[in-house]
Amino acid sequence: MLSKFKSYDSLRYEKERLATFVNWPVEWLSPQQLSKDGFYYLRTEDHVACFFCRGIVGSWDPGDTARGEHMRYFPQCPFVKGHPVGNVPLEESEILARIPTPAQQPTISSYDVCGSGRHMPGSYPESQPKEGTWMGLPQHSGPKRKDFLTKESRVSSFSKWPERVQQRPEELADAGFFYCGLSDHVRCFHCGGGLRNWENDDEAWEEHARWYPDCNFVLLKKGQDFINKFQPPPQPSKGGATSANSSKSIDGVISDAELERLLQLDIARAAMNMGFPPATVKATLRRKLEQTGTPFFSLETCIEAVLQYMEEETRQTLRQEEDVPMNVIQHQRLQSQDRSITDANVEMKGSLAPTREVIVDCKEELERLKESRMCKVCMDCEMDVVFLPCAHMVACASCAVALSTCPICRRDIKYTIKPFMVE
Repeated sequence: MLSKFKSYDSLRYEKERLATFVNWPVEWLSPQQLSKDGFYYLRTEDHVACFFCRGIVGSWDPGDTARGEHMRYFPQCPFVKGHPVGNVPLEESEILARIPTPAQQPTISSYDVCGSGRHMPGSYPESQPKEGTWMGLPQHSGPKRKDFLTKESRVSSFSKWPERVQQRPEELADAGFFYCGLSDHVRCFHCGGGLRNWENDDEAWEEHARWYPDCNFVLLKKGQDFINKFQPPPQPSKGGATSANSSKSIDGVISDAELERLLQLDIARAAMNMGFPPATVKATLRRKLEQTGTPFFSLETCIEAVLQYMEEETRQTLRQEEDVPMNVIQHQRLQSQDRSITDANVEMKGSLAPTREVIVDCKEELERLKESRMCKVCMDCEMDVVFLPCAHMVACASCAVALSTCPICRRDIKYTIKPFMVE
């Protein structure tokens, strides 16, 4: 089943590796066995790759086993040797899937399947969500990857696109995607959103709109009505419920017994084997899950977090023993912060006042430019995008997604709208 991804590190999850086995051609060798041993499908013939050592295995013969061939060709693989590598088994994946994931997550660097040390194209700040809306309009932003701005450049990225995948490079590139060079992973040049595990009947534009409805490229090229066709109906809100992204605790989401099970993941277990108290490692893991929705993927990061937690606990104990009340300086600082927040709120409310005039200006601009609708950037297509707050209309949708400032007044483009042209 087609799915979105933010980073290559998601293949640390056995569940995600298993999902890559779309149209797996070897009937006698189960995808479950392969994914359990660290492999994911490359969508070329019967070739699979280990996430942890980047080793590729193919041309399977009857009687071969995943672990046997893994050890035969890549005996130094840290996963095969039992080292802590951040693997997340299937059952633990199911537990973690229930934990709310914050909208903003720290990015994690990744490498391609060949192990050449270069970062995968499209990693990973560009996959971060955009901030804010105004009157229902998404925040305008320029493309995340300007090197894939043209359709031709995106098509050229598919030079090693797997032949077993039915979607053609022309179709994917037209919908804004370029190839990441890994299995069937593609990313949108504009919003940075990634998709993988393509099935035969998946349509590129439809899936782009379904999985990334906030993408400005889809909005400007296809329109909001097209996006709305592929969105699920809104669910009725329940009284007193809080959004998943605002959750600060995993209490009630997973049980204490399940948290104990997650404590047996290889990284956490290795930290406890080094002598760190299990209770401290457990508390640190809980904090990590609440902050990011993911466990630790490296032993070094885990140890740093455990040491930081222990230091904070020591400081808190010392403060409680001293029992020092808040002094005058702290009180003054809090008062100053309150005044700053109040002033900022007043300024923000004032800054929204002119936006009503922008809407009126849009109509005047449309009338004035009616006789000269050619895009002033490419001079090929009709202008059909209005920039806000300046209200200039000078570009077509294809050119607008590449701009961050208005070509006329050089003001930052905060929002874009595609007006209806009335003849």
